[in-house]
Amino acid sequence: MDDVADLRERVGKLCGMVGSDQTGEKSNALAAIDQALSRAGKTWAWIGEIVARGELPNGRDKVSARLVVERLQAGLAHAWAMSEGDARDVREIVDLCEAGTLISPEKIKRVVNIADDARRRAGAR
Repeated sequence: MDDVADLRERVGKLCGMVGSDQTGEKSNALAAIDQALSRAGKTWAWIGEIVARGELPNGRDKVSARLVVERLQAGLAHAWAMSEGDARDVREIVDLCEAGTLISPEKIKRVVNIADDARRRAGAR
């Protein structure tokens, strides 16, 4: 089992304890979840993503995210050819991809177009 699966299983069990009518058990469970998330570099938003989507990104999602990041970074090499706001948007999506956050295809398409346009303006291929 991998680290994320182990974390998911542990947090899942602790979430059940959060519903306890025992104040101490509830507090201990919340503290244990915070600690487990922190050690794994995850946040409560990660838990929210699992609840909202039901699944974590799979291997194909990770490969796709890596390819998007590489393409965006190629555009950021020519950030001088972007507006400050566009460069900020591209960097934000890079950070989200690297964090494993699911991003709408529309947002990805927008920043890929920005990055590609910057590369074209810079004369890169």
